[in-house]
Amino acid sequence: MNKSSRVLWKTVAIFLSFIAFCLLELSIVAVYVGYELDFYTQPRQKIIKECLSGHLDMMCEDLYDYLKRGEAFEAEEYFKGQNFRFDVYNEYGDLIFSTRDGDEGYIVSKTFTVVLDVGSIEGVEYKIENYGAKPVTSESEYAMYSFSAVGYIPETLYDADEVLSVYRIVNVGYDLRFGVIAIGVVSFLLVAASLIFLMSVAGHRPGVEKIVLAPLDVIPFDLYSILFYTVLLIEWGALTSFLPQEALLVLLPFNYLLVIVYLCSLAVRLKHGGLLKNTFVFMTLRFLAKTAVKAFRLAVRFFVALSVHWRCTLIFVGIFVTVFAFYGVFYEEGALAISVVLFFGLLCLALKVLSDYNEIKKGVDRISSGELYHKIPTEKMLSSSKRIAERINGIQENLQSVVESGIKSERFKTELITNVSHDLKTPLTSIINYVDLIAKERLESEKLREYVSVLERQAKRLKKLTEDLVEASKASTGNVDIEYTVCELGELLTQTFGEYTERLEKEGLTLCPQLCDEQVEIFADGKHLWRILDNVMSNTVKYALPSTRVWVSLTVEDGCAVIIFKNISREVISLSGAELTERFVRADTSRNSEGSGLGLSIAKSLTELQGGEFSVTVDGDLFKVRIEFPLCET
Repeated sequence: MNKSSRVLWKTVAIFLSFIAFCLLELSIVAVYVGYELDFYTQPRQKIIKECLSGHLDMMCEDLYDYLKRGEAFEAEEYFKGQNFRFDVYNEYGDLIFSTRDGDEGYIVSKTFTVVLDVGSIEGVEYKIENYGAKPVTSESEYAMYSFSAVGYIPETLYDADEVLSVYRIVNVGYDLRFGVIAIGVVSFLLVAASLIFLMSVAGHRPGVEKIVLAPLDVIPFDLYSILFYTVLLIEWGALTSFLPQEALLVLLPFNYLLVIVYLCSLAVRLKHGGLLKNTFVFMTLRFLAKTAVKAFRLAVRFFVALSVHWRCTLIFVGIFVTVFAFYGVFYEEGALAISVVLFFGLLCLALKVLSDYNEIKKGVDRISSGELYHKIPTEKMLSSSKRIAERINGIQENLQSVVESGIKSERFKTELITNVSHDLKTPLTSIINYVDLIAKERLESEKLREYVSVLERQAKRLKKLTEDLVEASKASTGNVDIEYTVCELGELLTQTFGEYTERLEKEGLTLCPQLCDEQVEIFADGKHLWRILDNVMSNTVKYALPSTRVWVSLTVEDGCAVIIFKNISREVISLSGAELTERFVRADTSRNSEGSGLGLSIAKSLTELQGGEFSVTVDGDLFKVRIEFPLCET
């Protein structure tokens, strides 16, 4: 689903959800009104009578006011065009005034009594005569007459007034009393379905797998919730205080849109994760916790950095405050003496703990500095400190045993390699000499000459391997004579390049030297330095990818001469730089190419013996060797 169609579907879902909520709101109101009017328990006619009775009461009150003033004709004119009829009877039950058309039926009626004060009405003779009473001869004569009136709402309603509207509304509502329930159920399902759809697609964007947070979703959730509920409470307070309750029906659908936004934001936060972490309360508590931890660590570092005497002082002050706080809480007779005893007891214990700690620290410092045979004395220590010291002594004994075993094993391997190499050297020399004599003879067979050539090549390779073994053994044990002289690295590198020009061209390698213009001099053994450069160049020729460049640079950095060899490896290198400088380790794991796996190891040992540093770095197919020597002091 592309972006435009996703936006369209969201818009349609919001619109349908809004319409469905409006229908749901109206159906709830209709069901509530129907329930209050007994639509679901009473027959239609009874409900109509109950609804119209209220309107009849108000009309009868108006009629009463007119009759009280003796204005029956004015009342008839007032109620003209309304669905209301009335009859007036004298005190003897005789009909004296009526607005009904014959004996027409009625829906509801109401009878009430009117007492007419004749002495308070002008034109008494005329009005009383119209009511069928005897005339009064004098205006000063006082008389009161009592008569009754009956108000009706006719059975047949013609005039368009409020009575007819109520009648029609009640009939329509009664006919739809169960339909509004169905509309409410369907509307509720539509509202729920649209909300589920909107919450499910919230946070998703076309072409993006992760949940995308909108600007509102970044606001801390508790502040976002407070803002949402504050808006609703302010609106509710305005409705209850200033606005009519009918305004609530109009504002509820728009509040529902706010609810949609709130729920979609909640769904995005839940899908993105970290709802609790994205709250202002959590952020505040986390900040306070981090601050407290930092303060505690700072206090611990400050305490550890102090000398033992200052630590004792701080502990003394802490004990002093604690003990006399105890005295302040339990201020009674004898509490001071107990506080003093407790103070000195705790002080002695603290001093003993610090003394043991100081002894353990001294022992650990001596062991870490190389005194593997030193043991921490534990005779006078407390039990807790004694256990720690005994464990450290156990570590020291195990470390001592491991170191001695490693040294012994390394010495044995070195001696074994040296002895075997010397033992192989004598017979190997004889083999090479006799192979050389055979090669000088005139051999008629081509096959025989080929065999002799192979024997000669492999014998020389074996001799080279034997010499490398001896040299590697000497270099690793430091059993090498070094004669320091001033060596100019630029000149030595140029000679090395000349020696390897033919081999580099044969392999299709292009040498790219980058040497300093000025002289770079170091104190080193020229013979061993040549062997280092020779081993590195030989390794480059063997393992570099043909038809590529070999970069060699000579620079001066921080008072040191730095030589860097860089080339692209022919094979995939699965070993680290540190592993490649170990003995008998080769980048060619199949071991089909020439080489003993000792070249880089010998170069590293010889470099370190002369006070330099040798490192190998592998970055994908890039093979890099860095050689560093201190410059001569002028």
